[in-house]
Order: sequence, then structure tokens, then C-alpha cells
Amino acid sequence: MATSNSFLIVEKHVRDEWLRREFGQPFTKKSAPLRANGSFEFDAVSEDGRNVGCISANSGRARQGGLAKTKMNKIRSDIMFLMLSEAPQRLMILADADLYAHSISEQQRGRLPQEIQICHAGLSADMQVLLSEAQRAASIEIISEA
Repeated sequence: MATSNSFLIVEKHVRDEWLRREFGQPFTKKSAPLRANGSFEFDAVSEDGRNVGCISANSGRARQGGLAKTKMNKIRSDIMFLMLSEAPQRLMILADADLYAHSISEQQRGRLPQEIQICHAGLSADMQVLLSEAQRAASIEIISEA
């Protein structure tokens, strides 16, 4: 439970602080329309509605040190909803540097859509410590469940 709360704190920080600084306007978590008459709750929708985004604070590394493939699958799922969005600017915001680097590499190789702006949300030192501790705890929880 504490792990989930830590990820939510980091997500809120990215939405309230980093996105406001980068885009000069407030963002909120809310539903936005999709092209096929549906809707999806995005982690970040700008005040003017022109930007929608999904935020991931997960680690890009598996416990064994390799790429966390399940996390990349989650990123792909989020990107599918971003592609269905009617918003002019669609953002995939990643707090983890490894996941960001891998996602940019995948996009350059044509394996993720160019229409998605992949962003690395630089975190303050205290947020980075909180995120690192949450990622470690989540890794331990997964091992314990296996």
C-alpha cells in the first residue's frame, strides 16, 4: 500500500509541478474524449484541453537488471489510448531514465508512433529518492508473490 501511495505522490508531482513548468499551464487527471466516441481517464489533461498525457513512474529495469518487458507493455497500452485521443498534443511522460531511453530508442526504430511526444520528467532529489524507494519496494513485493 505504501508503495502505491509513493507512486501516486510522484505522479501528482509530475502533473502539478513538472508539467506546469514545461507547458506553462495546469494539468489535471480526468477523462478526455477518444475518436470513436469513447473516453479515457488520462493522468494529465491540460487546462486548455490541447494536451493529454499518461504518466509512468515505474522502473524500466527488471530485478535481474534487464529491460522490464511488462512495464514496456504498459507503456504501449497507454500509447494506444493516446493515439485514440482527439487532442493535438499527446504525451507519454516517464519518470524513469531507463524507460525513457528505451522508449526513445523504440520510437527511433519505428516501433512506437512518432505522433507521441515521449518526455522524461526530471524529478527533484527528494522525489527521486521517494521513487527509487518505491521501485525497490515494488520489486520486493513482486518477488514475494512469485
